[in-house]
This record gives sequence, structure tokens and C-alpha cells, in this order.
Amino acid sequence: MTENQTIKDRLILYIKHLKLSVRKFEENCDLANGYIKNIRLSITPDKLRKISLHYPELNTGWLMTGEGEMR
Repeated sequence: MTENQTIKDRLILYIKHLKLSVRKFEENCDLANGYIKNIRLSITPDKLRKISLHYPELNTGWLMTGEGEMR
């Protein structure tokens, strides 16, 4: 992992790990079409909750900070 990796970068890395399209991931998590593309600095707690409900194996600490393991 690089130090400059953003939350968006880590989320896209996780989606690729799942072998899903970004659009399918957004659909699965009940996120708006284009939500991930438009992430700037962070994601809101309600969006994080939606993601973790659908993908409980995702380490949300890793997603938010880059520390630890993806899963």
C-alpha cells in the first residue's frame, strides 16, 4: 500500500478484489450511481454502514485509515 492512497482508492481496490464492477457494488450497497467516482475526502457514516452491512468482511478501519488488512 502506498501512503498517498485515499479512501476512494482503497474502496476501488476492494471492489476489484471482489471482481465486481463499481456500478454493481454501488447497486449492492444501495448507493447512488456514480457515488464512488464522486468521493472526495471521505465517506459519510451512513454510507459506511451501508457498505459494511453488505460486505461485513471488509475491514472498515482499513478502508478509512489504510491501516491493517483489507479483510
